[in-house]
Amino acid sequence: TGPTPPELLERLKLLCNPHLHYIVNRCRGSHGCDICPGSGIVNGWMVSERHGNGEIRVSDSRIADVKYAAPVLIVHYIEAHQYLPPQDFIDAVIA
Repeated sequence: TGPTPPELLERLKLLCNPHLHYIVNRCRGSHGCDICPGSGIVNGWMVSERHGNGEIRVSDSRIADVKYAAPVLIVHYIEAHQYLPPQDFIDAVIA
């Protein structure tokens, strides 16, 4: 856990936007946040910022053939639970 650079969240929000087609490995259902109470369900409906149904892939242009994968919930994990991804992932996303 820890603080993340503002640029990281800006870029991850873009990559995790379901309307921009960066999300891969989508599934039919969705996964709620296991950390939040109620696992993302409010009045019987999944709350969008606390559920996801796929992942993003980030290439590291500094290292050939290196790709990182993260669930679309990574934005929620960072904002709500102060998740701090590995520095190599942060650098790749910002680059």
